[in-house]
Amino acid sequence: MPFFRRIIASVMMAVFVFGGYAGSFSAAVDDVIEEETVEDVPATDSNTSSSSKNKSSSSSSSESSSFSQALFEIIFEAIGYLWLAANVSVRFYDYPYMEDGVKYVTYPALFESSGDGDGEKSVGAKPRFYRFSCGTSAFYMRTLGYGQECSFEGQALFIGPYFENTLYSNSLRNARDDYQGNVKLGGQFFLFSTNPLSCSLVVQWSHWYGNNIAEEIRSGISFGYDIRSYPFRPVAIQWRPVWSHFDKNVGVFESNLNAGILLGRVEVFCGWRYMSVYNYETDKRSDKWNGALVGAKLYF
Repeated sequence: MPFFRRIIASVMMAVFVFGGYAGSFSAAVDDVIEEETVEDVPATDSNTSSSSKNKSSSSSSSESSSFSQALFEIIFEAIGYLWLAANVSVRFYDYPYMEDGVKYVTYPALFESSGDGDGEKSVGAKPRFYRFSCGTSAFYMRTLGYGQECSFEGQALFIGPYFENTLYSNSLRNARDDYQGNVKLGGQFFLFSTNPLSCSLVVQWSHWYGNNIAEEIRSGISFGYDIRSYPFRPVAIQWRPVWSHFDKNVGVFESNLNAGILLGRVEVFCGWRYMSVYNYETDKRSDKWNGALVGAKLYF
């Protein structure tokens, strides 16, 4: 069991470090520690007393470090067990606000008396351990043109697929002949799932296709988040930030912020889309675009 607890703590520490910092802080600290060297000074009669004091100080420091490490492991073990219990017991109704008295996410195993995790009354609908949604939207971004995006995503306990395809065109008339597309295929790992706020870490393979696509951005890696909220009937809110990295330090950042209303299992939404191209080594931005979007989503 101690070994199992350490495995959970290590996994949770890696997830939260990656999700919170997106990369380099911990690595930089580790590099500094590895490069730090301590030269051994040979003991002589003149420094024997000093050496003894240093050993005593080192021993105290070691004990303090061991205590801190043990406390650190206990905290992350507790977080790991809490995360595991929540994500194994999470359940979903067929779609948000399916019946009076429920929203979407529920924890019947943890909150048997309430019927769901927000303390709402129990209803006749039986929740499931999985959920899916597919959606489409149309947008316009000034100087870039028109676009259309399709998506499919899902969740089974704490993991699920996440597929997206986006088309861009300068002209609606010549959209078939003059277009660029970006397909992203991957999955998501849920950090937590509740009705007020849910967050997943999304990792995908990103590929650009179509006319006039530079070879450097043909294929790369995308990572980001899917943050959702179902605050009250019939409102749904979603924010989808994505960072894509390609060869030659080319980076593409995309952000979709949507607000919608539920009409049965269909959500109708509108929002704002932003995109920029930048050098991810220097953070120098070369161009940006933004504009409005409208769309619909089906829950099943």
